[in-house]
Amino acid sequence: MNTRCLLSAFLCMIMSAVFAEEPAASQTKERLVVMGGPITEIVFALGGEKDIVGVDKTSLYPARAQKFPQVGVVRAISPEGVLSMNPTKIISSSSLGPPAAASQLKASGIPLVLVDNPKSEKSLMEAIATLGKEINREKEAEELIKKLTDELAVVNELASKQTSPRVIFLMGMAGSLSAAGEETQAGGILSMAGGKNIFSGFRGYKPVSEEAILEAKPDFILVANHTSQGDVSAPDDPKKLLQKFGFKSVNALEKTKIVPIDMGEFLIIGPRTGETALKLAKIFSKPADTAGN
Repeated sequence: MNTRCLLSAFLCMIMSAVFAEEPAASQTKERLVVMGGPITEIVFALGGEKDIVGVDKTSLYPARAQKFPQVGVVRAISPEGVLSMNPTKIISSSSLGPPAAASQLKASGIPLVLVDNPKSEKSLMEAIATLGKEINREKEAEELIKKLTDELAVVNELASKQTSPRVIFLMGMAGSLSAAGEETQAGGILSMAGGKNIFSGFRGYKPVSEEAILEAKPDFILVANHTSQGDVSAPDDPKKLLQKFGFKSVNALEKTKIVPIDMGEFLIIGPRTGETALKLAKIFSKPADTAGN
């Protein structure tokens, strides 16, 4: 009888321990809401996908990110939408807004991690290291940093063998053209590829006139091709692409190579940047009659 009692007590202890451990395990399971295209792409590249419960609408890559519940747009977020996901941590680009929404998320008591969108090789590596630590993927972060470092070393070697071309990156909107200046993802990638950004005298994007573009005498004009963003009407011909945005003097650019650029790939500095920069460096190294137009 005593033996049976002891055995029963022992089994009860085991069952209690098992059921006591289950809530603890569920508590340690992360529930991440991730916002900002470059930030989401890095989290996916680090293997954090299984912990994600929501993303914002700018999280377009990888394509499977678009299958997650969406909580709005990072710059105009609804705190209620984010909090409805019951996250254990919120990870966002530092462009999180509006300010009142950001303040409400901070006041919720849920850890809020803000990471700058990378705009250079240095800031990319810093973002990967930070995110690796925040989602407990530090080993994966080290491996990704090494991979990108090796890829960009190849790009640097190729770029060092040629004279830096004078480059303009243009984005067309509503019949006008804006050029990428300093502290932009586009400017960062073309610099990594060995190009010299002609319009580096200002920050962000700024409208530029047709006259200013012609006077700059660029070797290359990179034009954002909106086809990758769902604009199926975007023409394939680089000159027609410029004309669509109101540029009339395309024939005056006969010595300039006009190259359409995939916006989804080129306007994000992230895990694909080594490959993107290499593609661009190879374009810069091509003869005039094969580089674009």
